[in-house]
Amino acid sequence: MSSVNRQAVQQLRSSLSNTALVLTPTSAGYKGSVTPWASSAEKRAGLVVLPTTATDVAKAIQFSVQNGLELAVGGEEMTITAQGGALWADVDTTAAQFGVAAVGGTANFVGVGGLTLGGGYGYLSGAHGLVIDNLISVELVLASGEVVNASEVENKDLFWAVRGAGSSFGVATKFVFRAHEQKNLVWGGSLQFNKSQLSDVIAFANHTMEISQGEATMMVGFSTSANSKASIVAVVFYNGTEAAAKSFYAPLLNLNPSFNDTSMVPYSSVNSWHNATVSHGSRRAMKGSALLTPVNPAFVEGLFDDYETLMESIDDATKSLVLFDFFSFKKTMSVPQTATSFANRGAFINVLFAPAWESKNLDTVCQEWTLSVAAKTQAELERQKSAGTDETTQFAAGEYKNYDGFGSSSPEKLFGVNFERLVALKKHYDSENIFAKGHNLLPGTQARGNVVRSSLVPERVNAISETPGRKVATVA
Repeated sequence: MSSVNRQAVQQLRSSLSNTALVLTPTSAGYKGSVTPWASSAEKRAGLVVLPTTATDVAKAIQFSVQNGLELAVGGEEMTITAQGGALWADVDTTAAQFGVAAVGGTANFVGVGGLTLGGGYGYLSGAHGLVIDNLISVELVLASGEVVNASEVENKDLFWAVRGAGSSFGVATKFVFRAHEQKNLVWGGSLQFNKSQLSDVIAFANHTMEISQGEATMMVGFSTSANSKASIVAVVFYNGTEAAAKSFYAPLLNLNPSFNDTSMVPYSSVNSWHNATVSHGSRRAMKGSALLTPVNPAFVEGLFDDYETLMESIDDATKSLVLFDFFSFKKTMSVPQTATSFANRGAFINVLFAPAWESKNLDTVCQEWTLSVAAKTQAELERQKSAGTDETTQFAAGEYKNYDGFGSSSPEKLFGVNFERLVALKKHYDSENIFAKGHNLLPGTQARGNVVRSSLVPERVNAISETPGRKVATVA
């Protein structure tokens, strides 16, 4: 934790707008500003800035560089404009008032910036692609303090880079997204099954990947019930009528789930389904992998055994989950792998391992379990690839960057065929490596920054926070 003398803090405070806040460890509100989603990830800061304008962000970056501080940063065609500090709940709620929706994540307390700049998968990805595929432009504060716009017509190279590696290039203060008409209710919810039904659930999930035209999305997860017994949960989504949804999911419903809360709901509520499961406060680890489809049910059963073993051996890890994202990849793969810096387009599903526990004494065992099952899944993916697949999938990262909570995968792996171009652009836009932490694109350069990535984690701060106003500015 870097420290700053009182006079310098006062000079910074006086240079910012009247609505901006500068917090030190003795300030009211400081503790809340550095409290992350996962308590095991908390990082104390010598100084926290809560800017409300792009100019505030620029001045805060300049102050950080000048004082040798580590820096951390936490958004006739229909469009949605969001400030950089907005949460997806802000976007979903505001968009619904106009009968439209944006492609967003699956937990609406996540910050718009972190999810977007890392790629972004969600319930509408099957129909409309990734979040970055629906990003029209972004306003960015560079390491130099310059505020620029990036789009397909302005700063095109920068726009290419930030769609997948945005946290390495600056602080995003505004996003403009493509909006999609969403006036109707959608059908969905959770279904719970026992271990003996897992193979049938996976078989149906594989089937959805073949027949869905983007209207249906399914996630399969491992979680624990009230009696701490491991179970299988299928989160199902259908963008259409109830009759059509029940017809599509009939084979799954006919398995007679022990729990079923599916119903017709507004789309704006869908991205809150996971909120209780991944609520703030616990110590957490997170690591991703992928599996080609069709997924082998026997392999998933083996992972369930691994999960059960963890649950039985550690009473305090009952909030842990494993997720298999059966999101149709047809639309995502219609965009070339080199069209953006994001390099995880392929004929596979993402897999997330996310244990949660309370005692710090369990950090090592839970983290080691996470890395172990992720490595096991990665080995299965490589085995599947060796049996043959298309060229795009063969050279895809095979890991969603936003799921790499350890930051243990190399940038070369995560950005694959796009890595060399990305490094060249990094040297152009941030040669001093101000935005360095996380997946460091210039490891040979002395890192002067400390970038906070966001996946399921909402934008939080170390030294500089994103815009606290969190407003969805415009739906046009």
